Amino acid sequence: MRLLTLLLCAPMWALAQSVPTDFPADAQPLAPDALRAAIAGKSFGAKPAQGPSMRVEYKANGWIFVETASGFRDTGTWRVEGSSVCATWQRNPAGSGCGEARLTGE
Repeated sequence: MRLLTLLLCAPMWALAQSVPTDFPADAQPLAPDALRAAIAGKSFGAKPAQGPSMRVEYKANGWIFVETASGFRDTGTWRVEGSSVCATWQRNPAGSGCGEARLTGE
């Protein structure tokens, strides 16, 4: 099973109180094109240690959408910079930023 792990991509992570600081030992960064292909057109669910669960959708055209179980919603744009995914949010611009992504598993 393959698992894509992202660190520090806001606002969804900004809503959480606890953010991991290390990747799993076998996690490997992806090349920009491979990272873009891994997330474009896909939705991901997350349940932080604290805070509401969320769904994040990365549209292939560069738009991003987040919705939390508590009802927060935002849209914006996403892009890949190196091995990081960056988001620029419309409702919560302070939550915009980049987070490194790595792949674990077979």
